Amino acid sequence: MISNYVELKKKGLDDLIVTTRLGNKKQAYTSGCSINKTLRLYCKKANIKDWEKMHNHSFRHMFCTETIRRCGIEIAQTMMRHKNI
Repeated sequence: MISNYVELKKKGLDDLIVTTRLGNKKQAYTSGCSINKTLRLYCKKANIKDWEKMHNHSFRHMFCTETIRRCGIEIAQTMMRHKNI
């Protein structure tokens, strides 16, 4: 879980959880393609089934689904910046 990782690594609110593939904490991603490459790399290392199919929207969808489950659809709608449910 991310919360375990954050606690183990003693991450603060301003720390990045995912850095570039090269580990450069100051360099930002320049495209969705590079984010997806990094995501797939970490998913493969974590032995996640179907890691080839993972992309950044997979995590957005998982975040929204979990927010709905824990907090309700109205909160998820606000957090995802959707006008309509």
